[in-house]
Amino acid sequence: HWEKAAEVLQKLKASRLKPNTVTYNALISACGKAGEVDQAMAMFKEMQAARVRTNTITYSSLISACERVGQWRRAMEVFEWMQRAGVHPNTITFNALISACHKGGQWMQAGEVLEDMHACGVAPDTITYSSLISACERGRQWERALEIFADMQSSGVSADVIVYSSLVRACGKVGQLERAEQIFRDMRVAGVRPNAVAYNALVEAYVRGGQWERGAHIVSEMLAEGVCPDVVTYNVLLRGCEEWRRAMGIFAEMQSVGVPPDEVSRSALIQVCAHFGKEDEAMEAIARPPPRGRDERMIEDDDCRL
Repeated sequence: HWEKAAEVLQKLKASRLKPNTVTYNALISACGKAGEVDQAMAMFKEMQAARVRTNTITYSSLISACERVGQWRRAMEVFEWMQRAGVHPNTITFNALISACHKGGQWMQAGEVLEDMHACGVAPDTITYSSLISACERGRQWERALEIFADMQSSGVSADVIVYSSLVRACGKVGQLERAEQIFRDMRVAGVRPNAVAYNALVEAYVRGGQWERGAHIVSEMLAEGVCPDVVTYNVLLRGCEEWRRAMGIFAEMQSVGVPPDEVSRSALIQVCAHFGKEDEAMEAIARPPPRGRDERMIEDDDCRL
């Protein structure tokens, strides 16, 4: 807790021991992890006033504090301070900056940070590219996401399931269904095992692309592969369903495999059924207790991994 860390600082001062770089870095990091970015900034200013040397960890921790609360502009400002101080950034610094831009919806700014990274001679890693691709996916920039992925491959950086999932979502969001399918196949060829997040991205791509039946079939593929569908899987199908009986079936199936419906599930079911004047049927399904027996076995099955 940052409050305890601050108490330690005060005790050090009271004992006439001078806090050093390690002390202040720990305090800034603690404040950042607690989401207290203003406190982190205050510690940094106190550190400067005490003429304690700052280093890469100092600025990286401060940038991470800004990233944690989504203050991308403030993170970029800290990076400028770092450059003016002549402190060399590392991969952790840049990853925090890119993540801050991602959270702020600034995909172009995130790309510029990558250019700065190359200019500084700092090698991007899987986390770097993953955040960049996620930023592009959020900004519906599928072509840019594929360009970054190509740069990732040419740099010899391995892609993980998070990267592939983001690419599938990026293509699926803008109707590039064939590309989404190809990326999913490429993931398998690369030896990366799809998880629920990856499958959900593909299901959503099919539903968005008007291929609801294909999306529903993916659930069977998931179970065959030992991957448990989750509430997101079923909610995507429910929101895209245009036939009330099918929606009722999906709602019943999710309960039978041990996936508790949430508010999104219930609202989607009611909406589909209401379109056909079947609100009462939807309310009955929602009020009905989930089936016993199979749900517990599915949850406890070690082969069914999210």
